Amino acid sequence: TAYGMAAAGGTGPVLATVILVVFGLLSWYSLVSFARAAEYVLVRGGKDSQDAGESLSAVWERTLPNGKLTTYIPDLGCVCLTVGCLLFYSSFIGDLFSSLASGIPGLPDLLKKRWTIVLLLHAIVIRPLCFKNDLSALKYSSMTGLVGIFYTILFVGKRLLDKSYAKGGKFYELMSEHLQPAD
Repeated sequence: TAYGMAAAGGTGPVLATVILVVFGLLSWYSLVSFARAAEYVLVRGGKDSQDAGESLSAVWERTLPNGKLTTYIPDLGCVCLTVGCLLFYSSFIGDLFSSLASGIPGLPDLLKKRWTIVLLLHAIVIRPLCFKNDLSALKYSSMTGLVGIFYTILFVGKRLLDKSYAKGGKFYELMSEHLQPAD
């Protein structure tokens, strides 16, 4: 939505906000619904609940008729979601770091290419994370990322109020012409 707004692709601020709010509400609803189902099935489920396991498949199996035959569906959904998030993460980080790397003087051209950065990211960071059994150590970097998001929101709000990127602002001419706001 942000790129669509910047590139004047038809996504205005109202539509972009609506899209973000709708997806946020869908995510919230999905997580709350799963938590309620898991609590009911796994905690209040009676004597068999100890043997049910603590997974989405266990909840699926115990709540649906013939659930045992279709437990692959929630597992496949989790895999697809994870792969989709990984692709999004990879393209976002690849674009960001290739732009940053292009500004480093003396860096070999090969290390400035997007595909090289994505491959290095997967080899050095993502692949080792995929083999960890416990990701609780990531909670600190996640909190740092959350602080970074709030900082970004404040900074973007400041730039919006001081009109740095508006026509005549101090950063207007530094933007690519196709990203400059329409008059």
